[in-house]
Amino acid sequence: MEPDLGSLLKSINEELEIKKDRLRFLIGDKHWPSDGRWRESLLMDFLTGYLPTSLSVSTGFVRSIAPVGRVSKETDILVCDHSISAPLLRNDWLSVVTPPSLRCHIHSKSEFTKAQLVEILEGTREMSSVLGLSYEPRQTIGLGFFYGSNGRDCTSIFQTVLAAVREHSEQISKDNIFPSPTYTLPKAIFVLGVGAYYINDGQDGPDKHLTIKACSASNTAAALFLAEVCRHIATDSPYMPPQFPSAEFPRYLDEKLAESATLQWEN
Repeated sequence: MEPDLGSLLKSINEELEIKKDRLRFLIGDKHWPSDGRWRESLLMDFLTGYLPTSLSVSTGFVRSIAPVGRVSKETDILVCDHSISAPLLRNDWLSVVTPPSLRCHIHSKSEFTKAQLVEILEGTREMSSVLGLSYEPRQTIGLGFFYGSNGRDCTSIFQTVLAAVREHSEQISKDNIFPSPTYTLPKAIFVLGVGAYYINDGQDGPDKHLTIKACSASNTAAALFLAEVCRHIATDSPYMPPQFPSAEFPRYLDEKLAESATLQWEN
């Protein structure tokens, strides 16, 4: 048998699919918060296994450095580089960190619905407020992750993402607090078992339009999620050379995954 990295990446996805419901099988609907924490722990273990050991992965809060600092809500997953800024508080399960160390904030939900998606968009907007107006979207990325599709296909989810992002962006523009909606949006949304939805600013600049692309990836959404985290760290950090193989995962996936749809959103 020849080595097959594509099959390896699919098996990573299958591993998350298989494990995500194990606690639910045991306790049913007795305690949904524990079910959510179980799923978050799987995603944190998944990231820890592939990210450089210089990065920490935890649940926690981000606190701005000002004497009367702003504090984020509890965030499901924080990926931090503490060689840049030490944590204010840390134990085995919780961290309180400062903006300079934050590389990625991840907001996870069990099943895809528009209401849950709006919560993710509000979470990334609120995090942008804590990071401050000096924050550049390419320095720290926000991502959304859903463990289930709620029975919806890639096209149906895409239409909901378009509608939610449009509504969010229109409100951000009216509020006129941030230079553009790009500062408040997640870089991508991933739905396990369905695909990935990438949110990028257009070539004319983030104040002109947004482009949203849907990528069908029923067997490899988890691998694309990991690749997005690693690609950002590899290409955007001045402290780390681009030597993370995980960032190259999409090269080994089926070419059909490159098919996408695009929407232009005018400011």
